[in-house]
Amino acid sequence: MGSKLSLKAIEILLIVFVVVVPDLIIFSIVYNDVGTSLSNQLYADAKNNVQMLNDNITQFINEDTYAINAVSKQLSGGDLSKKQSVQDLLSQVPKSHASINAVTVGNNQGQYVRSPQAVLANKVNHETWYKQAMANPGKIIITPPFISTLDHKLTIVMAKSTPDGKAAVGMDVDISSLQKIVKKVSVGKNGYAFLLDAKGIWIADPIAKTGSKANPDLINPLSKNKAGMMQDPEKGKNNTIFYSTNSLTGWKIGGVMANKDVSAVVNPLLYKIILIAAALLIVFSSLALYYILRRIIKPLEHFVVLFSKISGGDLTHKIGDEINVNREFAKLGLFANQMIDKLKVLMEKITQKSEMLAASSEELSASTEENKATSDEIANSIQAIASEAGESSAKIEGTKKSSSAISKELVVISDKAITLDQASVTTVQKVGNGQQSLEKASNQMSHIKETHSQVSATLDELMNQVDNIGKMNSLIDEIAAQTHLLSLNAAIEAARAGEEGKGFAVVADEIRKLAKESADSTKQISEVVHSIQEKSSAVLKSMESGTIEIEKGINTVHQTGQSFVEIQDSMNTVSSEVTDVTHSIKTITGEVENVNVALVSIAELASVASENSENVSAATEEQSAAMEEVAGSATTLSTMADELQQLVAVFKVSD
Repeated sequence: MGSKLSLKAIEILLIVFVVVVPDLIIFSIVYNDVGTSLSNQLYADAKNNVQMLNDNITQFINEDTYAINAVSKQLSGGDLSKKQSVQDLLSQVPKSHASINAVTVGNNQGQYVRSPQAVLANKVNHETWYKQAMANPGKIIITPPFISTLDHKLTIVMAKSTPDGKAAVGMDVDISSLQKIVKKVSVGKNGYAFLLDAKGIWIADPIAKTGSKANPDLINPLSKNKAGMMQDPEKGKNNTIFYSTNSLTGWKIGGVMANKDVSAVVNPLLYKIILIAAALLIVFSSLALYYILRRIIKPLEHFVVLFSKISGGDLTHKIGDEINVNREFAKLGLFANQMIDKLKVLMEKITQKSEMLAASSEELSASTEENKATSDEIANSIQAIASEAGESSAKIEGTKKSSSAISKELVVISDKAITLDQASVTTVQKVGNGQQSLEKASNQMSHIKETHSQVSATLDELMNQVDNIGKMNSLIDEIAAQTHLLSLNAAIEAARAGEEGKGFAVVADEIRKLAKESADSTKQISEVVHSIQEKSSAVLKSMESGTIEIEKGINTVHQTGQSFVEIQDSMNTVSSEVTDVTHSIKTITGEVENVNVALVSIAELASVASENSENVSAATEEQSAAMEEVAGSATTLSTMADELQQLVAVFKVSD
């Protein structure tokens, strides 16, 4: 018994496993879903920034592409004899395109014209850009970046052959503005963007030196795919790189996101969830503990104290109004008080009857003594009763029969006492069953409380999440729709503008892409909402489980009521048996009276039977023996009455 858990310990364990553990699981799932959603959103923003930088580079190159296409068309034929007119044409290009520092046109004979005028170190047809342009007629080639000798800025050469293939035009394009754009791009709070050419040379990076070769551990993964994401090989899991490839130049545009930026967004959510979870767990656990202690444990302690006193024989105490915390305990207290009242009445009746039995046995003993004395007197008067010896013998025989009847009744009394003892044992067992039923009722009620607390916490949290996400989703969807309409209008206007609206058309197309990506984001958010709704369904299942537990609690309390009904029946059995004992005692009293009458007749006959002295003497001896047996039976009956009084004396029925 000492190793069994108390109700308080069981209550705490139930609170832990039914309230704390499910709540922790739910909060973990919510945190994981929301944290993943926020991380994906940050990653999507980083990808968008990289794509926007890629689009800016494409737009930058396309602006200069228009210029080189126009110049190559006008210089078709490869005739550079009119250098001044060619010089004038070339000088107009840097004026209209700020990024173009110089323009050079050359032919296969090595003739060239350059604006601004300068002497080339090598023959024009030996220049790398010239060879590549002539080798790829009609296509614009872009050289790797280099530091210009004119302004010491990072420069590329865009070159294209003339339509007739007799000459090639090369333009020195200053890409330092691209470096500035790259530096301005922010990826998260602590991240940055970088730009590598097709051969892995740094064009722009806040850490690496421009023009230096990138680490092969970085170049090799980037070269495998046109776009994607990877871990920073130099900083491991601390940074995540998002990259794409520019279709015109083959350059690698990358965005480095510091994972601590993701943590900075997700961790506050984690802290809030932990605080909310801890607060809710403390509140609900405290309420559950207080409710169970006050509404179940304390009333049960009153019952334990009461039944311990009853088991010790003290029937002076009853259950008061302090256990009327609910209808079941109130009924249980009423039944217990009724049981105590009936036990009191039973013990009082047994006490009274045992006292009467003791008095009757004493009277019987006194009567037998008197009868024995009378027999002695008869022995002294044998001569007087000799004539009536035959009749005296018959009377004495009747006395023996009466004694036998007394003996039988004593056996009946013994059997009734045994039955009373068995009924008492049965009563104790029923009380034990009642206590077990109470324990079951306690467990079921505590489970009901905890289950509904869990449901309340889960529904509140999930409904708040659904409302917030729904509002965000609606707002983003509206913005995406409006942006899409604006992009369509812009594309229409650009089409109307013709050649001058091509740049504007590119911007409109990018706006349309951005709107599409925003719409995709709203779809992801809808998936998150759907996930939360599934968890709401799980909570509803928990409520159904709580209903089943309530039904179990009702059945358990019903069983408790039946146990106490059986206790009452057992008490009724004891009362009935005691009544039978009373009747048996009355029967004994009647038989003793018959003995007295018989003895009186014997005395009268003895005075007449004087002549039959020998026969009367023998009869007198037999009568003395019978009287001794009666005296022994009376003594035994008196002893049994005393023992019965001692058993009843254990019970205290009044203060």
